[in-house]
Amino acid sequence: MVSKKELTEDFNLSSLSAPQLVALIEKAKGLLSAKREEELEAIKQEMAGRLSQLDLTLDDLIPHKSPKRGRKSSSAHLEAPEKGATYRNPADPAETWTAGVKKGRAPAWVTDLRERGELHQHKAPGGQPG
Repeated sequence: MVSKKELTEDFNLSSLSAPQLVALIEKAKGLLSAKREEELEAIKQEMAGRLSQLDLTLDDLIPHKSPKRGRKSSSAHLEAPEKGATYRNPADPAETWTAGVKKGRAPAWVTDLRERGELHQHKAPGGQPG
């Protein structure tokens, strides 16, 4: 790592104006990005050669993880129930659920309808349980 003192002595940065320093920083960022790309490509080439010598692939080196089981992804994208609205279970119309009445999890059939984007299609007429 190069010290601040070494940089200012080697390049005499202290004599540059603020706009000149900004321009220098932008140019350095561009060069840094290009250098990183070059180095990454060199590493890829080296690794490909080594893997080839061992008759391996990148998948052998870094196995892909299987998707997580159980809980689905965030509920932020799910269709939200209307607070106080009542919904009917399409498999058992006698079973209803009213949003926001009890704390805790909604029944599995409500979650399934939300994930499919069909919850509001099963809203009870008038929003009241039957």
